[in-house]
Amino acid sequence: MGISNQPIFELEMLVVRQAIAKVSQFKIDDIFAWDHIETFEIGPDDFYELIKKIDLTPFQGSDPDPIPEVTLEDVEFIFHDKYWPGETVGALAAKLGSLVAYKKTMKDKNNVREYVENKKVLENYKKSLENQKKDPV
Repeated sequence: MGISNQPIFELEMLVVRQAIAKVSQFKIDDIFAWDHIETFEIGPDDFYELIKKIDLTPFQGSDPDPIPEVTLEDVEFIFHDKYWPGETVGALAAKLGSLVAYKKTMKDKNNVREYVENKKVLENYKKSLENQKKDPV
């Protein structure tokens, strides 16, 4: 991370701190990058709600279309690699850029051949599971 990224990290920290303050009893000034998320009584069951409380509008940029709402599938895809309540606030803030970039690129998902093909595989598999429920062997 270079010096030019510091304001972006501070912005990411600010929106994460605001979200933590919304879902906990803590004040923004009492939340630091090195604090663990679970320190604020945020467990695995609360993590999705925390992410949904993060204000993504500062990352909108010049794009006239708003960043789409974050879904559970988005959170699972971006944040699947760690037990986030045990991670630090700063680690979450740093990962936020991945979520923003992902949500922005998902606007064009139907124009990406690989995505469309993988989506068909997923849908076909879901249909096969439903058919198995209807037709147990």
